[in-house]
Amino acid sequence: MPFRGIRHTPTALFLVAVILGCGDDGVTNPPPVPTGTLEVSTASIGSAIDADGYTVLLNADDTGAIGASDSVTADVAVGQYELELTGLADNCGVIGDNPVSVTVVENEVTTVDFSVACPPFFDYMAFTWDGIYVMEVDGSIPVNVTRHLELEQLAYLDWSPDGTRIAYRIFGNDGYDIQVLRVDGSEPITIDLPPVFCVHSLEWTPDGTGIGFAGGGENHDVWVVDADGSNLMNLTNSAAEEMDATWSPDGSQIMFVRSLPELGLWVMDADGSNDNLLPAVDIGIDLHWSPDGSRIVYWCRGWEVCVMDSDASNPINLTDHPADDWSPDWSPAGARIAFYSRRDDGGIFVMNADGSDVSFLVEGGQPAWSPGQ
Repeated sequence: MPFRGIRHTPTALFLVAVILGCGDDGVTNPPPVPTGTLEVSTASIGSAIDADGYTVLLNADDTGAIGASDSVTADVAVGQYELELTGLADNCGVIGDNPVSVTVVENEVTTVDFSVACPPFFDYMAFTWDGIYVMEVDGSIPVNVTRHLELEQLAYLDWSPDGTRIAYRIFGNDGYDIQVLRVDGSEPITIDLPPVFCVHSLEWTPDGTGIGFAGGGENHDVWVVDADGSNLMNLTNSAAEEMDATWSPDGSQIMFVRSLPELGLWVMDADGSNDNLLPAVDIGIDLHWSPDGSRIVYWCRGWEVCVMDSDASNPINLTDHPADDWSPDWSPAGARIAFYSRRDDGGIFVMNADGSDVSFLVEGGQPAWSPGQ
């Protein structure tokens, strides 16, 4: 029995047979088997999507092909079924349960939606809503890559430099921890931090081997930890409070906010040595070094998004809007900036790096732009 294409005509055939009578052989035919409609959809994201699509299994039987972003239907006998998506490329993974159990009800449509992630991700965007979503940078095909996970106080998303993983802060049993997840939603690794720890920023090291963050217990410092959770190291270990940190694109320096001997922006070598106070005329948080290393975007006074040169000079207010704006992040080429704003009922906006051409993108918060290729 063939699938009927919804978005376009697929090549799939749904080989589930509804057994009917075989003609007049002198035996009374049984009444028709009651049927319902099964609709299967796929949505695939990533920079290496499997162009050949996938295979649908119904109760372990091969029922044919479905496209990478496709929708097909079939009328099947009512009952309980196990539906599985197979035939994925090695780099792709189904997000959430696979297979899934479904119940087809007479004269009703039962829908099954499979989301597939195919890392790496180049020039995509992640954001928070009721989990972590990944979408095209034009706002299309938003997919919840953590719909199978329970995440409390999710914050500070950041992509690995190779575009395959996302790191973020979560609330654990006795404080905040860091979790690393493949973008297909698999292989979550929780980096258990010391008890009663606070984490208020995090960022992958440019070489992709570790994650840097600001935080701590009674005193906040700048730390770095390997991406597998090993080798936690305090880089500042000072009496001052360090509140934020961002790595230079070449990995040689870290800029951060420090409270003592005076509140200001500081830079140090990536191993924590040679710390120096910058002659900054403006101090912000949520710092992010631009991809070319020339500028810093940050959340500045008055709930605005600002930029400054990497030596902390020439601060410019990019948003200058009555609504609150924060949580900025650079596009891979540094030509655009994404940020959260409370304007127009709130959501993620994008603008040019000079503050022009502001446009609404999607509902959600804490945008994180994936790396460039």
